[in-house]
Amino acid sequence: MMDLIAEFKSYKNMVQHEVSKRFHTEPTYQMVERRERDGSNILTAACLVNNVVIAQAEGVSKQMAEVAAAKLALETIGSWSSLVSGS
Repeated sequence: MMDLIAEFKSYKNMVQHEVSKRFHTEPTYQMVERRERDGSNILTAACLVNNVVIAQAEGVSKQMAEVAAAKLALETIGSWSSLVSGS
């Protein structure tokens, strides 16, 4: 379980580092939706940079939804780099 928590924190830390380096600001996370599916709560979190949603993802807890959004945000930031560099 501790490895999973460390992995979770790692994604959010990586997003914070990349956003700080590229945009000179900090990412924020916002809960977008909470609903029930098959008897379980499903939460949707968004990762924002300068109040713009760059990624949105679901999880069974707030932490898991935020981490999933952070992982997608890293992919998004990476794709922006490819577009800018022409790779």
